Amino acid sequence: MTENSDNQSILIVDDNPNNLELLAHILTDVGYQVSVAIDGETAIEQVEYHPPELILLDIMMPPGIDGFETCRRLKANPLICEIPIIFLSALSDFHNKVNGLSVGAVDYISKPFQSEEVLARIRIHLKLYNLTKKLEQQKQLLEEKVELRTVELLAAKEAAEAANIAKSQFLANMSHELRTPLNAIIGYSEMLQEEAEDLDQKFFIPDLKKINGAGTHLLGLINDILDLSKIESGKVELYLETVDISDLIREVIMMIKPLVEKNANILVVNCEHK
Repeated sequence: MTENSDNQSILIVDDNPNNLELLAHILTDVGYQVSVAIDGETAIEQVEYHPPELILLDIMMPPGIDGFETCRRLKANPLICEIPIIFLSALSDFHNKVNGLSVGAVDYISKPFQSEEVLARIRIHLKLYNLTKKLEQQKQLLEEKVELRTVELLAAKEAAEAANIAKSQFLANMSHELRTPLNAIIGYSEMLQEEAEDLDQKFFIPDLKKINGAGTHLLGLINDILDLSKIESGKVELYLETVDISDLIREVIMMIKPLVEKNANILVVNCEHK
């Protein structure tokens, strides 16, 4: 009867052909892919070229290296050291079991073995091995995602910093280009107000004040934009001063009054001092 083995591969290492035949028959009957080796050196060579998902390893395999040494060499190779190894041996004393586990095996089955026990232990260790591989893959995938996200965030940060520098440079250049004509407008409007007063042309003074006030207001807006840029870059400097709200309201009324009157609207402002 075939179990859910998903064509998992198992290497059997034993110098006894009868053991190899019996174990191969038990494993292939339930759907595992089986390969065999009759000594430790051959097993190491096979594993390096075609790594299985589990190894059943005998201990006594004369005249070559024994199972303990075979296990040590397999575990010394970082590319195959994670493959689970189960010892199968007639040496069932406590010392040999401890020695087998100390060199890197995950389990120890004494001969003569029962097929149900062998299959049960194989299923357990294959499940653990596959779960470990899956966790490692998920961990690696998560690390790659974190690394990619970090790179993206750094790139976004650099792009934002570059954009902020470009914006600051643009605002600085624009402030210079706008301030020069605005200062000229403000200066000429003040000069014209003085001349209108000297020539007794008071009819033009309200309009000149509107021009002067609008220019001053626009200059203030430009300065506010530059201050906002300084706030964003952490370079703002605060200067506390007293502001007359009444004067501010009158300046705003003077600027918007022509627009209000143009559309036949009425602007009512109520300022009360407490």
